[in-house]
Amino acid sequence: PTPEDATPEVTPTPQPTPTPQPSFNTSAFRQTFANEVNEARSEGNISSLEYREDWQSVADATAEDLAEERAFQNNIIDSQEFNATYRLEEEGYSCSIEANERIHSAGSVSAYNWINTRVDTTTDGARYFTSEEELAKFMANRQMLSVQNETKQVETREIVYRDYSKYHTVGVHVNDESRVWLNYIVC
Repeated sequence: PTPEDATPEVTPTPQPTPTPQPSFNTSAFRQTFANEVNEARSEGNISSLEYREDWQSVADATAEDLAEERAFQNNIIDSQEFNATYRLEEEGYSCSIEANERIHSAGSVSAYNWINTRVDTTTDGARYFTSEEELAKFMANRQMLSVQNETKQVETREIVYRDYSKYHTVGVHVNDESRVWLNYIVC
């Protein structure tokens, strides 16, 4: 064969070795988040919420679906498909409370953030959370309980601080990018 007929030698491109993600302690995250919410309610002279383990699978499944669909980027967060309160009803759970001459149903709030990943923000500078507790405290206090001008934040705060609410649960999903998806149900 001539040099033109020879098959060129192909050198495989080395693939990066994935960095193993440290395990994420969802129990510690859930407990810290729930404690932060109840502490904030207590400071406002509002009774603590009872944690509903039986809602856990619905909240976790919703958080996982939100992660898989990247719902926040696609602006589909408000669709019924990703509504944990609708899913609770579909699973046979009921939560309605009579207060202020009205019947109130459960509220669901979702958010995401990162662990073990530097996040640069325009308002806070760089953030880097290395523990589940640290991230849960931030997500509870900054993303759920703070008063901000954004309509969604105000709605979220109102759901969390309803004085007639009695129960809550925290759904969590962590993807391979260290993004932590939270689905919080209050009733």
